[in-house]
Amino acid sequence: MATTFDTIRQRMSRRCGDALFGTTTSAGAAGGTTFVDSGLIRFPNDHFNNTHYVLFTEAINSVDDEERLITDFVSSSGTGTLHS
Repeated sequence: MATTFDTIRQRMSRRCGDALFGTTTSAGAAGGTTFVDSGLIRFPNDHFNNTHYVLFTEAINSVDDEERLITDFVSSSGTGTLHS
């Protein structure tokens, strides 16, 4: 049975504890400049700013397997703005 790179990446990140896994819960801005994940509202404003990246593993606004820096995070909505 073959294991895909995505599966290996997720398993390694879980084991290292260096990643959060979630699903976007609402459409972000057209063009993929923002994402919304209500599961992140437990974190304070600006928690992820310029220190965390998001990796889309399924096509969202034509973005697939692209890692982007989070430049702003709003806790009340779970909205992250991504570096273009």
